[in-house]
This record gives sequence, structure tokens and C-alpha cells, in this order.
Amino acid sequence: MSKIEMTVDEMIAYLNHSNIPTLLVEGKDDHQIYRWIEEKLAELDLDILPCGGRNALLALYDEKHKIKKKDILFFADLDLWLFSGVPIKYKDIIFTKGYSIENDIYTSTKETLESLISQDKIADYHKGVSELSKWYSFEVNEYLNSRPYFLNISPKGVLDNQTYDLSENYIRKKNYTMKNLGLYKDIESNYSVKIRGKNLFDLWEWFVEEKSLKRETIFEIIFKLIDQNGFVIDSIERMKAVSIE
Repeated sequence: MSKIEMTVDEMIAYLNHSNIPTLLVEGKDDHQIYRWIEEKLAELDLDILPCGGRNALLALYDEKHKIKKKDILFFADLDLWLFSGVPIKYKDIIFTKGYSIENDIYTSTKETLESLISQDKIADYHKGVSELSKWYSFEVNEYLNSRPYFLNISPKGVLDNQTYDLSENYIRKKNYTMKNLGLYKDIESNYSVKIRGKNLFDLWEWFVEEKSLKRETIFEIIFKLIDQNGFVIDSIERMKAVSIE
């Protein structure tokens, strides 16, 4: 996997001089995840090319008519298109099933991950999920109504550190009210898919921090146990399809 970030024009030139089937990924934050997948694909002559972020990948896709090779596949996080829908011009991109690749990993190993939370904390964890869903649905509703929204914040920044309720500071700062009950219920019921993966794993880490369990360690375990993991198997099958087109 190449670690060099290139411009769109440089990536086009690189692809036009490559004879290897190529999977194009965002790569800005999930480089390690794809490196582990690539190790499982060692028998295939397949290149995984990080584009330097979501915007760069979409910009490259917009210029794909300049790419001569056909054995390429674009893979991206759904992000907030999970709620608003994927623009038709991007219909040929393979998107994650949930908000992000972290969501697909969490969903595929949900029972195992949550079994690592102490039994005396699991009820508080699910309360935290419910309260985090209130925050998240509020911000997603702002996005859907073309208003400023903010998702890049730790659960500890929006939940009370003792009760795990939505914090008074957040409620006051954002003038929070339940604006879309249906959206909230949908997110709460499908939190592993719909709460932004980084936020969800931050919450999970909060509840296992005394065990010194970090997501990077857990991800590596998940990838080592490939035969038991639907996400990894699905990802690899998608990538194998690129290599034989």
C-alpha cells in the first residue's frame, strides 16, 4: 500500500501507468485498517491506494474519465449520506454499509465488543448510547436542514461524566431540544450502524479504559480472527472482485 499522498492529477498519472488492479480508499484515517486487509490479500496482485481523504477520493472519482485502466474500485465511507442519500453521480462507488468503516467493524463484532464491558457498567453504557443518540440526532437534523453541525467531539464532551445524561453544558450551549423524534429513535435502535463510528468507539473506550483496551488493539484482534468476522470477509471479497475483472 502506497503511503505517499498525491494530488488528483498525480493519482491519475500513477493509475495510468499501473498494470495492477487497484482499490482506491480514503486512507486519511483508516490507513491501518486497510494495511491489515492488504496483509490478508498477499496472494493477490492488488494495489490499495489511499487518496488522502474523502474529498480527494471524490475529486478523483469526478475525474475518472481520465483514467485509462478499468480494474479499479472506489471504496468510501457513507458518512452523512447515510441519512441524506448518495448523490446519483457517485452510484458506482462502493460505500460502507454504516456511517464509516469503523461502524462496519463494530456492527460485525458488536456482541464481542460489548461483552468486554464489565457487567456492572453495561447498563450505563447503553444509557450512554441512548443519550449520545440524542446529541447525534440533533446534529444530524441540523445537517439535514442545511444548518451548521458539529460531530467531531468526544462523548465526554457531550455527556455528563457521572450520570451519562446529555450534559447541561451541551444543552445550554446548543439550545438543545428534541427536534426529530423519529430520527432519534432510528439512530438509537441502529446505533452501531448510524452513530459516527469514531464517536461510538470513543464511548466504548470510555467504558473499557480501566482494562487498557484500545481500538487499534481490538481492530488487530478482529483482523487476526478473520474467519469469524463478516466485515473483513466481505471487504476481502470485494477486493478480490477487483483483481479478477
